[in-house]
Amino acid sequence: MFNLEINDLDKKIWDEELNDFVPEKVYDVHTHIYQWQSNLNKNKNTGPYKYQGENFLNVSFDLLDKVDNKLMPGRVVERLSFPFPYNYPCDFDNSNHYVSSQTNNHQESDNLILINPMMSKEEITKNLQSSKAIGFKPYRTYSKTGDITNCRITDFMSEENIKIADERSLIIMMHLSKKYGVAPEIIVAIIGVETSYGRNKGSYRVIDALTTLSFDYPKRSKFFKKQLKSFFLLCEEQKQDPLSLKGSYAGAMGYGQFIPSSYRSFAIDFDGDGFSDIWNNKADAIGSVANYFSKHGWRSGEEIVIPAKFDKSYDISLVNKLKLDKNIGNLKKIGFHPLYPLSDQIKALPLILESDDGKNYLLGLHNFYVITRYNHSHLYAMAVYELSKLILDRVKNN
Repeated sequence: MFNLEINDLDKKIWDEELNDFVPEKVYDVHTHIYQWQSNLNKNKNTGPYKYQGENFLNVSFDLLDKVDNKLMPGRVVERLSFPFPYNYPCDFDNSNHYVSSQTNNHQESDNLILINPMMSKEEITKNLQSSKAIGFKPYRTYSKTGDITNCRITDFMSEENIKIADERSLIIMMHLSKKYGVAPEIIVAIIGVETSYGRNKGSYRVIDALTTLSFDYPKRSKFFKKQLKSFFLLCEEQKQDPLSLKGSYAGAMGYGQFIPSSYRSFAIDFDGDGFSDIWNNKADAIGSVANYFSKHGWRSGEEIVIPAKFDKSYDISLVNKLKLDKNIGNLKKIGFHPLYPLSDQIKALPLILESDDGKNYLLGLHNFYVITRYNHSHLYAMAVYELSKLILDRVKNN
């Protein structure tokens, strides 16, 4: 059943606002393809997904093409596709086979296989061999605890699942940041900037680095003595040998390079194994960075940086300062104008960045300021922001 009607208002919006914006080739990174028969629940015709059976027994590439052709005329759409996560009982093999059969005929489209924590290595390998899948799609729906809100990663994706993905260089798409509301690409960018995704976590014993800086660097002795104290406390709290933990020359630790005081405030045991292991446990490291941003006020879905125009008379002393104390209305009056329409009540800070193409005039918004709480540098924040955009582009164009 397919009956999507495009009215005059839809056409007007497309012609006036979207036609010039939507590129000729589109990559949809979140597409569900499914067959109603994969839902094995005997009450499915009266359950929460009954509308699927009533309207779409099968969602195929052809159906999605028809929809997209009406919504985005003249565009070529490729997709990252995966099955619909029906509650148990669900036919995982059939679900994955159907998506693979639909995707295999589209050279620039990809698929993920639907997994659950009870699937064996043999089952997963079988699903991978019959498709060109580039990763896994686990869901909280399949949490072993039955709690789909407060479950941990290893409740709905086993350590064996994670190991297979790591060995085969597969991606894992999950709703990890839902609890914290932090954009996943920002978390990934932070870890990339800090340690090149774990390749440069530091080889110094943390206790040696902090002791040396506490007693042989008078300029910042007070700061590093505080960190040394926090380090001993975290070792006691986490039951870790203080002689075993390693980090940077300044005592920063793990994938996200937390200093000891930040570790005690923001590191979390995301997978519930009893240790907030930001050194070796990727789930804990990612969750800890997300928690750091959440606790510092990250606002989900908001812009980070917008282009701006500066009057010739702008005050240079206000540029590249990490003070979020003026709103758009104030800034307009003194020569800083956003190129996008924004409420005058939104706070922002003026930025000028040099590039090969010359000067870029920008306004950093609330989330930009939050990034600078991780490292107090506007250049650092811009590096994270630019890398996050590249990460998103890479995902879309993979």
